[in-house]
Amino acid sequence: MLSVFLVFTLLAACQAATWQISPYNTSAVTGENATLACIAITSNGENIQWKKVVGSSVTALTLDSTILASDKSKYAVSGQYNLTVMNVQTSDEGLYQCIIGATTKEASLQTVVLPTNVSTYWETSPTIGNIVNITCRATYGKPPPYLRIYKDNMDITHLAYYYTENTRSSGYGDAVASAALTLTALDVNKDIRCEVEYDGLYNAMNYTMNTNLICQTATWQIYPYNTSAVTGEKCYFGLHSYYSYGRKCSVDENAVASAALTLTSLDINKDIRCEVEYDGLYNVMNYTMNTNLMLPANVYAYWETSPTIGNIVNITCRATYGKPPPYLRIYKDNMDISHLAYYYTENTRSSGYGDAVATAALMFTALDVNKDIRCEVEYDGPYNVCHAATWQITPFNTSAVTGENGTLACIVIKANGENVQWKRVVGSSVTAITLDNTILASDKSKYAVTGTYNLTVTNVQTSDEGIYQCIVGATTNQASLQAVVLPTNVSTYWETSPTIGNIVNITCRATYGKPPPYLRIYKDNMDITHLAYYYTENTRSSGYGDAVASAALTLTSLDVNKDIRCEVEYDGLYNVMNYTMNTNLNGGSSIKVHGLASVIMLVMVVIIQAM
Repeated sequence: MLSVFLVFTLLAACQAATWQISPYNTSAVTGENATLACIAITSNGENIQWKKVVGSSVTALTLDSTILASDKSKYAVSGQYNLTVMNVQTSDEGLYQCIIGATTKEASLQTVVLPTNVSTYWETSPTIGNIVNITCRATYGKPPPYLRIYKDNMDITHLAYYYTENTRSSGYGDAVASAALTLTALDVNKDIRCEVEYDGLYNAMNYTMNTNLICQTATWQIYPYNTSAVTGEKCYFGLHSYYSYGRKCSVDENAVASAALTLTSLDINKDIRCEVEYDGLYNVMNYTMNTNLMLPANVYAYWETSPTIGNIVNITCRATYGKPPPYLRIYKDNMDISHLAYYYTENTRSSGYGDAVATAALMFTALDVNKDIRCEVEYDGPYNVCHAATWQITPFNTSAVTGENGTLACIVIKANGENVQWKRVVGSSVTAITLDNTILASDKSKYAVTGTYNLTVTNVQTSDEGIYQCIVGATTNQASLQAVVLPTNVSTYWETSPTIGNIVNITCRATYGKPPPYLRIYKDNMDITHLAYYYTENTRSSGYGDAVASAALTLTSLDVNKDIRCEVEYDGLYNVMNYTMNTNLNGGSSIKVHGLASVIMLVMVVIIQAM
């Protein structure tokens, strides 16, 4: 029994510290205090340290509860072992590390200036049974905050379309979140609350308003309209005669009849005829006019950013120059997802023409590979009155190594015989490059059309950088082309010696690239980039600089003899350089404990046999 107890004690003694709350990215209002979380229970008497990282410089701030920083009034340790930074200023921003033994976890501190105002409002008057957009706006914050929307304390942020606008070079800007809500009788007298949020700083400001719902009244199919009649004769209201015996109608030289009509696509090219009528005297005069209704000039759908599995991406459907602007319906592989979309109109003219736009935020999974997104134009009555060309791949931002060729994607299936054009935009100047497969540019050796209808730019130079537009009919999608110089070196290394059972930082570094690239990290071909903290350093005015990505990994015996690969990546240019190293794991204290346990078990067997 003594031997069994001894084995248990040795195994327990080698447990690592327990991280109850790891550091996470935190924000603080300038001038206020900020607390970076690090709550841990140590098991082997390890010290807990806080350090601040600025570039390649690392400064020790605390050791357990002792302040090591030169300005001791700047920091305080609370609990086990949170770090509080007093009177936070821009100079306090950066990366902070909480270190227990050989394990490091880190988080960033950001200073913010709260918006000057937060407001919530309906885009149109809210009515039961209708879909109405609710918008939350935070004005002039640095940086623009994230916005969270609640309906009667239920979080409905996932229904909202979020964006920023009026951004300044100073970092200030506005944040907007808008959600399309279907209102019911249950929503009467409910509160809508908008909250301002930054990393680690929740509900920093808020604004609450009541739904103020207006219940629907009786449906007016035809409103009363002004009517004239000979004095003493019958009065007519609406489409049916209304006999007002004993009443006199007002005398006027003009007769006016006005009707409210709901127009549908069936009303295109229809005639409206007005007839003059007296009792027993019909159609003595008339006037006929055409409805002059017009379908949109063009319909198209596009991604706001390049769609990637695991990310949320906005899909936008747009119908241009319709009279009136139509309703838009969005389908993903024949499943109607219109209820997820934020709908609005823009560019409306006094003539009745205008554009309709619907945008939906979609979370992509592996199940969405090779699925179709369809946008349909709809008016009351017949639906899906016209289809746009199908954009199989819209242009996305692309990079090319200086001196090599770069291809900008634009794969389209034309629906109505439209032409496909490529144009280049430099400032306010737009230059036509291609029309279908014909090269229009003066330097015809510079460009080529491949497939239907990708644009290849040969021998890319810095002078070729800029915005390129792929145009189908009246629809334009665009992307940028960037010339890059690959880094001189890519390396991967452990910050400390890797040991089974410990958390160790793996760092990938790309040196002297123009611009510094994005870095992707794989462990045995599994992408772990989402675990990494990415930053650039040693940036020069020439555009050159270094890129660094560092991830904290918990190593197990399954990681023995695995490969860690670091890949260099630019927009549209993947794995242009890489570096692979083996984990080269050292069993460390865990292996030694297991070995000692085996010895003790052998002693136990000998004792038992002796008995």
